[in-house]
Amino acid sequence: WHPFLGYPSLCAVLLCGAAAAFCWDLLVANLVPALMPVLKSGYQACQRCRKFICSLFKERQTHVPLQTAPFETWFTVMVNNAKLVDSLLVAVRPLAVEKDGVPIVADVEQYASGALRAFEDVEDNYEKQCKAAVRLYTMHWAYGSTSLYKLLNQRLNSCDGRDCNAVQPWIPYIKLLLTGISQYGYPWNRESDLWRGQAVRQAEFDQLTKKWEQGNKTMRYTWGFLSVSEDISTAKDYAEQSAKHNGGKQLLWKCRPECAYSITHLSAYPNEKEILCFPASGWQCLESGWDETHMGHVIELQGEKANFTQWESVLNQPRNVCTASSGWKTEAERWNDEA
Repeated sequence: WHPFLGYPSLCAVLLCGAAAAFCWDLLVANLVPALMPVLKSGYQACQRCRKFICSLFKERQTHVPLQTAPFETWFTVMVNNAKLVDSLLVAVRPLAVEKDGVPIVADVEQYASGALRAFEDVEDNYEKQCKAAVRLYTMHWAYGSTSLYKLLNQRLNSCDGRDCNAVQPWIPYIKLLLTGISQYGYPWNRESDLWRGQAVRQAEFDQLTKKWEQGNKTMRYTWGFLSVSEDISTAKDYAEQSAKHNGGKQLLWKCRPECAYSITHLSAYPNEKEILCFPASGWQCLESGWDETHMGHVIELQGEKANFTQWESVLNQPRNVCTASSGWKTEAERWNDEA
């Protein structure tokens, strides 16, 4: 402190602050307005350059993040890259986990054991697991519980490109199911028409006939497995029974899929002559309307050829990738120990 100058440090700080404020006002008032057009032009040039570079590599870009990929891409990538488990009981284990006190699929372990018993004479464990996975899909749960195939297709169809995380518990079973279908089912020969029957309420009937309108070239997708039959009487009977019990209008589907397999010899109901179309399949409507021959509304669909290629890794998977002496036995023992 000085008797005449007071506090010199405080005065210096005040003087510096005043000078800085004066310089800032001068900069804002004169320099910034002059630089704004230059800065704006530079920003626009950077944006144009970024768009140009992205357009160059857009066609070459093959990897799509799973979070933003279409459902068919996400789903097929997840299934194709998933590890093939060598035990049906291990594959359905995530479905037995309770969520809010309720399992995803009730009694799934009990029915899986029953499916395995149907092939107890099969010596090769890999073959047994694959065939039992297919049989489990065709089984009907007892009254009061919802069957596995209904829950699976409801989950796949409800996703429709959204909430894909909800499918993840199903991935091990879907992988085993697709492997069993492709390796132990019989490929559809494409020489005969396939049929599917159902009964729907009037509002849903109007919605479906509008969606699958004749002449509409838009590719539509069925995200779940699609069960069809070579026997049109099976499809008609199912539609009639559904209409009798649940009401609604009968509807027949005439399909020509690109990726489908007969599972009659593996099904719990072989008389249905069931053929299973792979999920995430694209379809195009060829005809839609009243059919005098079949006395009902018939929608004719043609499958997309890409349906086959997107499942190449599953369809080309070598048989017996899990050995009975080491892989399956170890997984089964681990399952029993943990259970």
